[in-house]
Amino acid sequence: DALAASGATLESYYTQPLCSPSRAALMTGRYPSHTGLGPMVLLDPYGYGVPPKEVFFPQVLQETGYRTHMVGKWHLGFCDLRYAPTARGFDTWFGYFAAQQDYYTHISEDAGGPGYDLYTADSGDNIELILPSSRYNGSYGLFLHVNEAARIIKDHGKNHADKPMCVGRFGDLNRVNALQVHVPG
Repeated sequence: DALAASGATLESYYTQPLCSPSRAALMTGRYPSHTGLGPMVLLDPYGYGVPPKEVFFPQVLQETGYRTHMVGKWHLGFCDLRYAPTARGFDTWFGYFAAQQDYYTHISEDAGGPGYDLYTADSGDNIELILPSSRYNGSYGLFLHVNEAARIIKDHGKNHADKPMCVGRFGDLNRVNALQVHVPG
């Protein structure tokens, strides 16, 4: 409540009927047509995404001292590292690039054929494919995301409690998308 009282509160919003344009608007605060992603979804095998010149909200949060984390679906471009979540303001990311994936095998059919789509990343160019033989294979995707968010929150309280934090959980189950902001004190 104190954060809302000292800033702006969101009282109503409008969204696009498809995921990529909606995500682009959420991340940039701009209409999707101004980000290069409206009105259709990002087609995975093509070399584009939200242009790197667009500023994402976690980049602004980082500039003010926040630690920023994301779990779940990205789907805003992944043709090279400039489009990855950790290049767009997230300190860490655990999730998938494509529009959708199998909830248990983590295989995506989107990129022109089946392929494993589960990654972990930290700041910089360190993006690692989590191999299909990993302990995550056969685990329900939403549970993986929730467990990773809980791990991040616990780690933050233990190692970075003096800094504000933002954790975003974005998926293809629209009713379970969440954005949590924590400010110490």
